Amino acid sequence: MCSTQNFLHNSSSEEKIAGGGAESSVKTLNLRKKTGLVFLGVLISFFLIEILLRIHNPFFRLSRGRIKLPVYASYHLDNKVTSLLDLNIIHTKNSLGFRGMEFAEARGKYKIIAVGGSTTECFYLSDGDPWVAHLEKKLNQDGEKYWVNNAGLGGHTSYGHFVLLREHIFELKPDLILMLVGINDVGNEIHSRWITNNHKEEGSWKNLIKRGASHSEALDTGINFFRFFQATQKGLIDKPFKRNLNEHTSINLEARRSQLKKHKQKYITAYRNRIEQIVDACGARNIELVLITQAAPYGRGSDPHESINLVTVVVMLVALF
Repeated sequence: MCSTQNFLHNSSSEEKIAGGGAESSVKTLNLRKKTGLVFLGVLISFFLIEILLRIHNPFFRLSRGRIKLPVYASYHLDNKVTSLLDLNIIHTKNSLGFRGMEFAEARGKYKIIAVGGSTTECFYLSDGDPWVAHLEKKLNQDGEKYWVNNAGLGGHTSYGHFVLLREHIFELKPDLILMLVGINDVGNEIHSRWITNNHKEEGSWKNLIKRGASHSEALDTGINFFRFFQATQKGLIDKPFKRNLNEHTSINLEARRSQLKKHKQKYITAYRNRIEQIVDACGARNIELVLITQAAPYGRGSDPHESINLVTVVVMLVALF
């Protein structure tokens, strides 16, 4: 009787174990199926986003490592913040994606193209107000002899300027290029060799991502959003400034010398190399190049109109839109 009970008990235990094992196998199988379905869903979503962005990507001017110019773009902005700008700002681009006259009007004229960052593009100034437009008016006072276009792109460094020249401007064969350059290169660690070898750095995981982005619109857009987030965190986005004439900061000369020394050692050589490559590329095409120092509302000296010390005055960025 006991042996029969033990047999029944053992059989029951084995059935429970077998049942538990089968249940565990089913759970594992279901988990794998769910994981597979999630992965498949992500993959399909990625490809759908990729297709949509290849049809139209409205987010950034950089697409898979190439500059995408805003051809025939028209921006109408309502300014409710400052009286220093037009209430209704109208900013238009021509068929080249630049500000100014159409290229068809350049025939028989001396062709000038201005290259730079936001202080050249002047995004928040209406057509006719940027310094490039004023230059054109000044030059053509005695007759329409000059064709002047504004190829400024906000945020561009000397590296971006070189890519713009190579991809879009050299083919226009301008007589003169004006380049307002410098401010966006402060603290820029891009090496000059990236210009000639198309960003390649063997063995770098960043390079693998960049290579992937050069073939994927979705991945490239994601990288650009990350860059925009970084720029926003550092305050490197288009905003007007104001100077608080009553607020000044102290200057630690030793810390300032140390910072300048660091910049000279880490950044100046690469920046010089990039500028020299731009100069050589223009010279090889018989294009005259004029480099313009970036103006700033602070620095060495004093403002003759407001009699303030530009070294210590506090400059603040304020939101516009």
